[in-house]
Amino acid sequence: RRSSDLCTVWRCWFPSPEVFEYGFETPTSLYRKISNIPCFVVVRVHPFADCVLIWLKVFVTIMVCAVVSDRLTSPDFPFFYASLGASASISFANPTSRFAQPANILFGNVVSTVFAVTFFHAFEGAVYLAAAFSCATSVAVMQLFSLQSPPAGALSLVYILMPDLHKMGYFYVLAGLALAGIILVFAFVLNNLSRRHVYPTAWLPRYVNECTYDTNTGGSG
Repeated sequence: RRSSDLCTVWRCWFPSPEVFEYGFETPTSLYRKISNIPCFVVVRVHPFADCVLIWLKVFVTIMVCAVVSDRLTSPDFPFFYASLGASASISFANPTSRFAQPANILFGNVVSTVFAVTFFHAFEGAVYLAAAFSCATSVAVMQLFSLQSPPAGALSLVYILMPDLHKMGYFYVLAGLALAGIILVFAFVLNNLSRRHVYPTAWLPRYVNECTYDTNTGGSG
């Protein structure tokens, strides 16, 4: 069974041309594709009470993180980063999203922080090259395991582009874990206080014994 599962994973990662469209659009097919994009998308208007609750959840989370970072952490080991805003937005405004689930947040933060430190030291002096390698590799690895986390993509750049963080080295990975832990604790407590939400939808991903390909991203879903 394990051998069969490994074969399936291999086929998903490297599909044959019969099931996966490699290559790029021609000018004609590109025009047809773009011309079929609708002008408008149907959206649901959210109740005002929902928006107030989201505001409160985000406010409490960011305020606590700011106070803890200011009072309990040293300047050499901060964890109050801009990516907190993106994590809070996903975790509280759309808690059922795949991006908001614990495995995505934890995996994404670890992968992105590890690559950020590694590529910064590998390309020391070439900041933009390190930033491009770090972000691109982080996003690709998250996609490879279907554990995407957009805020983690920001973490892959924060370390490289902020000189004050360079002295942290691989302690930056611990900061990323602390960041993920705080978001998950607040998301779990505050989202489940409401009768309308259950968070998370699942603790861990379960990989099915089949391959599906998203035509919008070219990735496996």
